[in-house]
This record gives sequence, C-alpha cells and structure tokens, in this order.
Amino acid sequence: MTLTRISLVMALTALVAGCSAATAPGSMYLLTEARPWGPTMVQWLAPCSPNPSVGTIQCNATLTGKADDEEAWMFEARIRMVSNIGVPYGREPRDYFVVGDRDHCDVVRGALRSKPHAFYAQETPPTDPCHGPFYFKRMPNGTGPAK
Repeated sequence: MTLTRISLVMALTALVAGCSAATAPGSMYLLTEARPWGPTMVQWLAPCSPNPSVGTIQCNATLTGKADDEEAWMFEARIRMVSNIGVPYGREPRDYFVVGDRDHCDVVRGALRSKPHAFYAQETPPTDPCHGPFYFKRMPNGTGPAK
C-alpha cells in the first residue's frame, strides 16, 4: 500500500470512530426544555460544551446504556444548503436526538420542516428512520457525569 492509501484508510477509520463515540455511554448532552414541534411537544438531547475552558459547562444529561434510565432515539435529516445568493449546493446531514420512545421519535421526524427560503418552498427534508434506543440520566445542575 502506498503512503497515500494508508493515510486515507487511517483518516476514514478515525472519522467512523468519531461518529460512534458521540453515542457511547459517558457522552454528555444538553437536555432542552420541552417545546411545541408540529403536532406534539419535543425535548432534545443537544450537543453541549463539557470543556470549562470553552465556557460554562452546560451539559445536564449523560448517556448511560442502562435500560432503566430515560430513553431517547436519534434520526438523521439531510438539510438543504443554500448559498447567500439562493443557489442550492447540497445537503448537510444533521443528527436529532429525541427524548421519548420510538413512536414519539417517528412523530417528531415526520413533523420536521426546513426553513422557508425566498427562492424555495418549505420542504420536508429526507430523513433516516429513528434508531436507538439510547439511555440517559439527568445530571444535577449540569455539573458533570451522572452517578
């Protein structure tokens, strides 16, 4: 194998490993307040900043992998990207963690709509089915991992 191929294989391996690390037990998230979302209410597990040097720690939930804890499901949506002059240039994948069971995740996923744009109508972006479950525990005061 050439050095270029080895570098490419190592980069792809690191990329795939990074994706799974975000859903591994111990990963920390910001649990949002419930808010209206289409026909239902939704609470998200959103990325947070666990690094005090970046700012105040805002994590208030941690993934545990324990079935007795609260449940969340995840889906990926591919959101249309549009330049400042209105030209579409592809889709950006975004992960959404929905607190609740799989049926609730499916309702939330079905209610996802893109923002209206001056040149394009609002759309339902393509999404992958909900997958999970992921189990999490709330952390007191958003100060560190749940015990």
